[in-house]
Amino acid sequence: MVKQGILVLLVYFVSLSSTAANLEISDAWVRYLPSVIPVRSGYMVIRNKSPQAVSIIKFESEVFTQIDIHETVEKDGMITMR
Repeated sequence: MVKQGILVLLVYFVSLSSTAANLEISDAWVRYLPSVIPVRSGYMVIRNKSPQAVSIIKFESEVFTQIDIHETVEKDGMITMR
């Protein structure tokens, strides 16, 4: 249920943008945790199918009070998050 709710919110907010047709969201998931643990992590792959750069400046949710966006990058065999 949480996973579906987050996916719906993410797709909804991305679809509000005029560049939404050029963004592809895939492999989205949220790890299930007991309700006594207040922090959740969600993951997805966002691909820009446009030749122009796209900036995602924020996500909003009625379910979560804070959403942080990080990028995972692999360079020289090392995976880092920035």
